[in-house]
Amino acid sequence: AEKAGASFYEAQGHMIGSCYDTHVDGTPHRVVVVPMETGEPKQHRTVEQRTQDILDSGECTFGQRNQHMRGVTFALRLAFGLPVDADTEQLQFTDGSSAHLFDAYAMTNLLLCSAVDHGTAKSRATGVMRKSCSRHLRATLEILEPTLVISQGAGLDKTLTGTLGVTHNVTPNVAICDLDGSRFVWVSLRHPSRGNWSSLKCDYLHEVVVPAIRRGRELALGGV
Repeated sequence: AEKAGASFYEAQGHMIGSCYDTHVDGTPHRVVVVPMETGEPKQHRTVEQRTQDILDSGECTFGQRNQHMRGVTFALRLAFGLPVDADTEQLQFTDGSSAHLFDAYAMTNLLLCSAVDHGTAKSRATGVMRKSCSRHLRATLEILEPTLVISQGAGLDKTLTGTLGVTHNVTPNVAICDLDGSRFVWVSLRHPSRGNWSSLKCDYLHEVVVPAIRRGRELALGGV
């Protein structure tokens, strides 16, 4: 990627919220979002640092977030059973406590490094990078044991189909997966900045994202 002129940023850790291991009526509900890469000019970021980066964006207003994180917000609202246009980002737990949506999920990029056009977040990731990192993503998911995985980026589908252990497709955007006996639902979507679903006015949001994540949540809580 560097030889082709890309800017390369290595060692970018995952994000894991402090309330990731949630339950709904006693059923585990662990949500993981999988984008391609961070695309940010930061490197050697620990899990703690990457987590704080994401939590900081949760302190911003919805309009202040970038397209990606606005899409993540929509996805998490739906994944946790809120309306896509909900006016709250707080989850209420049965013990009376609450947490922000961003505290209740994990974000694990397919790539642990970013290769982008200089000065932009446009990916220049190579096939070698995707193949090399896919085994690390698989190992990460085996540890996290998600029940619902939401990928963001049509370019991930080919790699993820082999990596996630797809057993069968439910709809064009929803599949059942099995990683060594750990079953979960995978919802495959475009990236919010590419699929243009970072606004409530986007047709793709209402026509594809909303029904796909709602179906994924239903299956995940139904014990796939």
